[in-house]
Amino acid sequence: MNATMLPLTVPTCDCCREPAALLARRDVADGLWVCPDSGYTYRVMGDRLLRTPMPTVAPIPATAPTVRIDLSRSGYA
Repeated sequence: MNATMLPLTVPTCDCCREPAALLARRDVADGLWVCPDSGYTYRVMGDRLLRTPMPTVAPIPATAPTVRIDLSRSGYA
């Protein structure tokens, strides 16, 4: 069996004095990475990562409870 060696590269930031390894953000958008030290976000543009503002995230609407309990029953008194 022939084994193929693949280089493992981790993208690094350009905002810090000593470049830090970027972390992928899977919860926001495809191709969005964040610097763990500065909080700057980077987006994949072609074959590079460019600094980009954080996309706006829609707030989660607060909803009323969907379960109603009848407190007039004698068992709740």
